[in-house]
Amino acid sequence: MNVMLTGAIKCKQALKHFWKDKVAVTAIEYAILAVAVSAVVFAVFGGPNSALKTALNDAMTTVTSTITKASTADDNAGGGNGGGAQAQGGGQANN
Repeated sequence: MNVMLTGAIKCKQALKHFWKDKVAVTAIEYAILAVAVSAVVFAVFGGPNSALKTALNDAMTTVTSTITKASTADDNAGGGNGGGAQAQGGGQANN
């Protein structure tokens, strides 16, 4: 029981210190504002078939496709980390 009381006192002291710390209070305020702005942006542009969601999905698809093409071209040319390591190791298969 004494351990719980000591823990509760330390927790209370830490919360008092945190609450008095102006930087922490400012961080909490910014976090609240960020959540509010996010909610407004989602309310305006959100939804299952929204233009924002479509644009983000298209952008991610383009980035993924470009990275995949670059990786495939690099593998076919034998360059990059994968090709160099394979050329040095002889490309032997594990049995």
